[in-house]
Amino acid sequence: MRVLFVYSLDNIQSPSKPLQEPDQISFGISYIAGLLKQNGHEPFLVVIGNTWQKESFKIIDKNIKEIKPDIIGFYTIASQYPFILEIAEYIKDHYPNIILIAGGPHASINPNEVIEGPFKAICIGEGEYPTLELIQQIEEGREITNIANLWIRQGDQIEKNPTRPFLGNLDDLPFPYRDMWYRWIKEIPGAKFSILLGRGCYFNCSYCCNHALRSISPGEYVRVRSPENIIMELSYLYDQFPEKRNYFFEVESFNLHKDWVFALCDKLKQFNNRLPEPLTFGTNIRIIPNCDFEKIFAACTKGNIQYLTVGLESGSERIRREIMNRIYSNEDVIRFAELARKYNLHFGFQNMIGLPTETEEDFLQTVLLNRICQPEWCYLGIFFPYPGTRLAERCKEMGLLNNSKDKRIMERNRVVVKLPTFPENRLKMRFYLFDFDVYRGQKPFIKIAAKVIRRLLSSHPASNNIYRLIMNSAMALKVKQILR
Repeated sequence: MRVLFVYSLDNIQSPSKPLQEPDQISFGISYIAGLLKQNGHEPFLVVIGNTWQKESFKIIDKNIKEIKPDIIGFYTIASQYPFILEIAEYIKDHYPNIILIAGGPHASINPNEVIEGPFKAICIGEGEYPTLELIQQIEEGREITNIANLWIRQGDQIEKNPTRPFLGNLDDLPFPYRDMWYRWIKEIPGAKFSILLGRGCYFNCSYCCNHALRSISPGEYVRVRSPENIIMELSYLYDQFPEKRNYFFEVESFNLHKDWVFALCDKLKQFNNRLPEPLTFGTNIRIIPNCDFEKIFAACTKGNIQYLTVGLESGSERIRREIMNRIYSNEDVIRFAELARKYNLHFGFQNMIGLPTETEEDFLQTVLLNRICQPEWCYLGIFFPYPGTRLAERCKEMGLLNNSKDKRIMERNRVVVKLPTFPENRLKMRFYLFDFDVYRGQKPFIKIAAKVIRRLLSSHPASNNIYRLIMNSAMALKVKQILR
């Protein structure tokens, strides 16, 4: 059967080539597509963006007419759901014979909302085998029914099937199907691949959906792939793309399975020793008290893991403890930075602004901690309350939510939580000037200014589109000059 997946996101660079790197693919879609491909079905993909709405509808029409899919599956996250719903309703009206299904984090933790949409079924939890079983029932001419993880619309009734246990062995899955993504990518210099190392997270951060997703199904939520299976995928990608030198290992917290880390880094070293030029790697690290980063970083050096992304989130210990449920001290963060530099590891911080009860003074602690540690790069996003998370419920109870009907939410670039403790005009100013405040006197002014301007432009739909068009034109000109 022909299955078309629809993936929507913010801040795409253009309607025809919305992605810039292979590591921007959705693993949720790609693993489902990989299993379908293994079982003889044909997966396809469209990537659209809610900041290019007119163009997105044209892309949907064009691809439906060319592909003629039997099923269309929608990946849902909270910030994109209003736009995804509009697209799904349009398809239901204009192509009524196509079966529509929805999955992803938003459908999983807000099923009562999503099942009210134009979908025949929604998937709650992991979607590989439920999607395959749904397709098999359709192929056999049967009524879709009794599929664990699926809520299925049967006329005016909803069949709410129980969830199945989380997949026990991730090595049993085929590798993610990436081929359908390449037509949507216009690569920037240095673009990298990502490889998923595991699923789930041990922690219960209040702003994250992991604590909600963990409760959906029985079984072990946190799982990692074997080092041997990871190396097999790495080897497969290297054989296809030997020019790619940079990979990112996607996992919630790389440093929590120490024996697994040591085994994987040994395998990476062995793999690199066979190559004419070694590959470099990056991954996510969680700062936790009493973690033996000395041994972890020594292993990273052995495996040529050279850069680390760290969720600092806030420099205010009060905000981390009382609002985010993240327990570590600023001294822990500083020690992490010092030790990373000892091992010549590059690291960047992920930060948030606009958290409930946050004051400007709280955020200045975030600025100060970044300034002390001087990460090689830093990201700042405006807090977005994902429905179904504890912090979103707290925002609702406190009456902080901005009930804007604008479908172009611009996730993490626009204010959606109104804070009496942090006036919006001051919050925006701090958001725009963050790189200047962190790096003034440490990096060239022109680079800091470029980041400030980029953050300013990317916070507004119209200016964001203009900015990306200019950047695309500049990139094309640079490529032409290189080719000459």
